[in-house]
Amino acid sequence: MEPNSPMTVNLDLVVERPAGKDALRALLHLILFHRLFGCIKPRTTEIFDLTLPAVDEPEIDTLVNIKIDSFWRTLESSANSRAEMVIVFSEKRTKKSWFSSNEEEIPWEKWVIDAQLATRVEPSQRNSPTNSVTRLHLQRCMQRVLEHVDEKRDAVPPIQTQTLSPFPMSITVNRVPTADPRNQAAPAGRYGR
Repeated sequence: MEPNSPMTVNLDLVVERPAGKDALRALLHLILFHRLFGCIKPRTTEIFDLTLPAVDEPEIDTLVNIKIDSFWRTLESSANSRAEMVIVFSEKRTKKSWFSSNEEEIPWEKWVIDAQLATRVEPSQRNSPTNSVTRLHLQRCMQRVLEHVDEKRDAVPPIQTQTLSPFPMSITVNRVPTADPRNQAAPAGRYGR
């Protein structure tokens, strides 16, 4: 990892209607629960047969709902039924120069949720909460989040304030560009050259 480049955690999620929006909300809450180091009020979220932690704070709920609504609109309106949400946590550092000093935000962790809207759902998965595509992907993402926060505890910078979020956070929603078939490599021949 190059200096000042944040540690990146990629999460791939396939979502299907109608539970997709709730799965995205649960995943974002899971990340925030583990990265808002202030005094938070916890709660749980039940989706499918999974129980996930969430943050029970009105300002966080409002932020999550706004971002998930934006994310879902982007996902549904994109040509390739894909969207990306990027959550960046930074630390404030004082940058000193000859005659002044100012604070700058240095990113230390970036979460990228790359979601794709399932266009076709198998009939056996339509009403099965334990066998749905969204549930399986959400479970994988949940495990990835938990492994990362457990393994990378030393990567968290020192906490210097007692606010709800001691680290500046940004959440952006992006379209994922449709792949241009002219830029894709041609498939290898039968014997793979």
